[in-house]
Amino acid sequence: MTELFALANAAMNAFNGHGYVLNKDGEYVTHMLVPGIKPADMDIEYRDGGIAIRGTTPANDDDPTAFRNSIERFIELPEDANPEKIKATMADGVLTFRIAVRTPEEQGVRKIAIG
Repeated sequence: MTELFALANAAMNAFNGHGYVLNKDGEYVTHMLVPGIKPADMDIEYRDGGIAIRGTTPANDDDPTAFRNSIERFIELPEDANPEKIKATMADGVLTFRIAVRTPEEQGVRKIAIG
């Protein structure tokens, strides 16, 4: 049942721009619709604690009425997201990011003994 809700949440996130789902593999996953935009026409970078995404469909001189799309989004990452382990894939107009979750040790958390 939990997997069903996770799939429904992922589908809704694809329509509302972005959102996070912590899946069973211990990573954040976010989906974004980018219809008509090719990977080569996108600029994606990590900065200011998140993922900056810009993309546009190229102009079509043969058909000025052709569909054009442009996006610009910023996805703020949770504190425990590992910016060194961000993977992006795109299929059928859906851009997917998988972001590893840092362990407490990777976050600089350590126990302090009394005594």
